[in-house]
Amino acid sequence: MAETHDGRSSASSSGRSRRIAMLGQKDAMVRALCDLAQLCRDRHLEVLVFVPRPPKCGLPGVDLESLCASFGFRHLQGLKDEIVFSELQAFRPDLIVSILWPRRILENVLALCK
Repeated sequence: MAETHDGRSSASSSGRSRRIAMLGQKDAMVRALCDLAQLCRDRHLEVLVFVPRPPKCGLPGVDLESLCASFGFRHLQGLKDEIVFSELQAFRPDLIVSILWPRRILENVLALCK
């Protein structure tokens, strides 16, 4: 059984869900979440979504929080860097994706995926 650097089993060998943290906003984020929802049909994925403030999507009638709920993704909004780090640390992501995230992602956050 393959393991990651911190002793976690890899998803391919154990069936464990891959954890993906999405940090972003706007309609690019909506499209990415829809793509992830499609991938969830045949892959084990857990998705944690962070948005910096109430979203201003270019897609009329799209509520990002409701969209996340419909896909089974956890949604957090308007968080300070320390809270984002704390939430990500607890989530233990395998991958962090940034889509139009308005702040610099700190090294300690990026290191969570190593």
